[in-house]
Amino acid sequence: MTAAGPRWIASAPLAGVPVGWKLTVLAALGAGLAFVERPWLLAAAFGLSLCALLATGLGPRQLWRGLKGPVVIVACIALLEGWQHGMVSAAVVTLRLVTLICFAHAVTSSTSVLAMTAVIESALRPLERIGLLDAERAGLTLTLAIRFVPLIVDEIAAIREAQAMRGLDRSIVALAVPLVVRIILRAQDLADAIDLRGPPPRSGGGATAGAVVTPESPDGFAPAHPGSGGDQLRASAAVPYGARLSDANLGNGDW
Repeated sequence: MTAAGPRWIASAPLAGVPVGWKLTVLAALGAGLAFVERPWLLAAAFGLSLCALLATGLGPRQLWRGLKGPVVIVACIALLEGWQHGMVSAAVVTLRLVTLICFAHAVTSSTSVLAMTAVIESALRPLERIGLLDAERAGLTLTLAIRFVPLIVDEIAAIREAQAMRGLDRSIVALAVPLVVRIILRAQDLADAIDLRGPPPRSGGGATAGAVVTPESPDGFAPAHPGSGGDQLRASAAVPYGARLSDANLGNGDW
């Protein structure tokens, strides 16, 4: 993001709500809306989801940039549902899905990656105590998955640009094969770096507190020490989930 971006989003009303509360409400909505069948109730919930989006501090263009993909998918589902079960059923399904998508986008757009990871790590601690998983490694895995999303988008854009320069058609195979190869190679390099260097050290926080996981860096980690990457850690902690796919955040080194 730009230098002013994180401060602007951090001042939004929804950004001040604790991450745990936001995730709890989102989970409750996901479970509760599945049992709501009345369109007017779903319409009211959809109105609340729009208010949540406004509370993120993002502009209409930024919101649409993150929502246009899911909206297209929901539109296809609505057409199929309306053809098979009628318009009322299609309206119920559409309102339910769009409401959940808007609430989820509001949560991810107002929450930093490190804050989200720390909360999930804390939630996984009971499972760690009984030996089911390692909460630190689970948090690291989550962070890597999140940071690879914009990286994959960048790879797709680079492949498309190379195809256009060579006059190749935009076939799925011509895009998928080099994309899969690039992702596998980058993931293998990152896995080798983690094996050689070990997981990032803990410093009173979660698994990501001691280092910034950056797939673009040579060894996969950027140390968070004064003068050697602390600024990058603070900048990374301020970048919200939902901002990671905006045009301003791709290709500028933040991720």
